[in-house]
Amino acid sequence: MLVLGFSRFWLKFFSQNLWIIVGAFILSVVLAYFLYRRTYPPISKAKKNFLMVLRFLALFFLFLAFSNTILFFARELVEEPVVVVLVDDSESMNLRSGETARRSIVEDILSSDFIKELKAKSEISVFAFSDSIRQFDYEKESLSFSGEITSIGIALESIKKDFKGKNLQGILLFSDGANNFGINPQDVAKSTDFPVFTCGIGEKIAIKDVSIKSMVSPDIAYLSKKNKINVFLSSQGFKGIRIPIMLKQKDKTLDQKNVVLVGSGQTQEIDLELVANQEGIFRYDLIIPPQIGESIPENNKRSFSIKVLKSKINVLLLTGRLSWEYTFLKRFLAGKENIQLQTVVYGEKGKVFRGKFPSSVEKLKEFDL
Repeated sequence: MLVLGFSRFWLKFFSQNLWIIVGAFILSVVLAYFLYRRTYPPISKAKKNFLMVLRFLALFFLFLAFSNTILFFARELVEEPVVVVLVDDSESMNLRSGETARRSIVEDILSSDFIKELKAKSEISVFAFSDSIRQFDYEKESLSFSGEITSIGIALESIKKDFKGKNLQGILLFSDGANNFGINPQDVAKSTDFPVFTCGIGEKIAIKDVSIKSMVSPDIAYLSKKNKINVFLSSQGFKGIRIPIMLKQKDKTLDQKNVVLVGSGQTQEIDLELVANQEGIFRYDLIIPPQIGESIPENNKRSFSIKVLKSKINVLLLTGRLSWEYTFLKRFLAGKENIQLQTVVYGEKGKVFRGKFPSSVEKLKEFDL
C-alpha cells in the first residue's frame, strides 16, 4: 500500500546581494503606501486598496525575480512493508515426514497465527513455485503440489525482478530444499538487498526416488509403422544403478530399455518404439519397477492413449494450372499427418508439367480421394 502526503514547503534565496534587495523591497513597499494614501483626484477606499494590493504584488514578484528565489515542496511517500512467502509446489512435498505429509505442514503454517500476525504488520504476497512461479490467494486457493521440478533460484530471481524498487522487507521460503533445476539459489540470494529466511520442510536425509517426469507421444499411429515415444525420467539417490523402463499394453511388453541412472535430480531422455498391429484407440503404460528404499513408487508409472489407423489417407490433387488456390490447398493437405498427398499439375496442351498421373486404373484405385 502506498500513502502519498504533502508535508511542507519553503523558500530559498540564492542572490549574493540579498540584503540590498530586501532593503529596496521594503523601501518600495513604504513608497507605494504613501503614494496611494492620498490621491488626486480622490478615489474610493475600495479602489485605493485594490490599486495598493496590485502595486504590492508587482513589487513582490520583482523581489522574487531579483533575489533568485526558489520555492521548494517536500512530498512524503510511505510504502507499507512487503513480505513475500515462497511455497514449494513440487510433487516431492507429498512425501511424509514421520506421520505427517510435508504439504500438510506447509498448509498448517499458512493458516497459523504466525502468518496472521505477519499480515497485520505488513503486506503479504504468497507465491507457489516449482518449474515456474505464480502468485496465489492462500486464504481461498489450495496448492496441487504436482510440479515436476524444483527451481528455487528461478523463483528468487523472479521476486528480485518483480519487486525491484518496492519496500520488500524479506522472503520466507518454505521448501524441502530438493532444488534440481535452474540457477544456483545461493548465487541469487547473495545478489539481493533483502534477506531470505528459509524454513526446511522434512528430514535432512536426502530422499531416494526414480520418477517418470514426462513423455511425448504421437496422437495418431499407423499399423506396422514405428512410432517414437520420448520418455523423460529423473532420479535421486540411485546414481549408477541400472534399471529397466518398459512400454506395455496390459501385460504385454512392447519395448524395453535399460538405463544407468545419473542421480542428483537430473533428467534423462530415453526413446522407446511402438509398433501397433491393430486399429482402434489403445491405452499404453510406461513402467519402471519400484526400487528398494524408494520414497515415491507411485510416480514410476505413466499412462497414455494413441489412436491407431490402418494407413494414411491417400489424396491425389490435380490442377490444370498453378494458382493461389492450388498452393493453399496443397499446403493445407501436406500439413495433415494423416494424409499422404500426391500432386499432378498439367500445363499447355494437356501435358503434365509437374508430378506423375497413375499409370493404371489399379494404381488410381489406391487413392482414397
